[in-house]
Amino acid sequence: MHTMTGNDPGKPFGPDGLNDELWDRLRQIISSANRGDADAHALAILRWPEEVSLAGQQHAGAYLLYLMYRKVKLTLGRAPTPDDLRELTVSAYPRFREILRADEVQLEDTFRRAFELPLLGARLTPGEFFVFSSVALGTLLVSPADELDAMRPGLASWLHLNRDKFRAEGLLDDLPGEQGP
Repeated sequence: MHTMTGNDPGKPFGPDGLNDELWDRLRQIISSANRGDADAHALAILRWPEEVSLAGQQHAGAYLLYLMYRKVKLTLGRAPTPDDLRELTVSAYPRFREILRADEVQLEDTFRRAFELPLLGARLTPGEFFVFSSVALGTLLVSPADELDAMRPGLASWLHLNRDKFRAEGLLDDLPGEQGP
């Protein structure tokens, strides 16, 4: 079994500072949700903790946080209001529900987490955010490969700009020091 650690010699960071192996896994998970393939999504999620190190999981959470934020802003053409997020939830929930048996409030809280708004329900754990946001992104994206590739430079820039904050919080400790935009 191959386990991604994110800090091994020869780690798979691309020239933009993103972990290419992790990026490819996220693309596959999000694409399976976009296709409506609940079985492929569930299998990838179930294997995730065994195949991806804690550092890799932290990277993935940060990647998904940015991607959710960016996709919602692109969809609306601006920063959302709480009412916008409610409307987005109502429109996305039917497709979301086909992939994942979760409550509508959990989807809305996933959107709210990306914009640092108060949650409506109980606490949203990092694992729940990972699962819910991967499905939410899949439901929002029209062409996952193209749209994710278009968002990658922004993600790399955002991580680079915020790397000191992430390190201070104990996240992304193995992020390449001076790589990135």
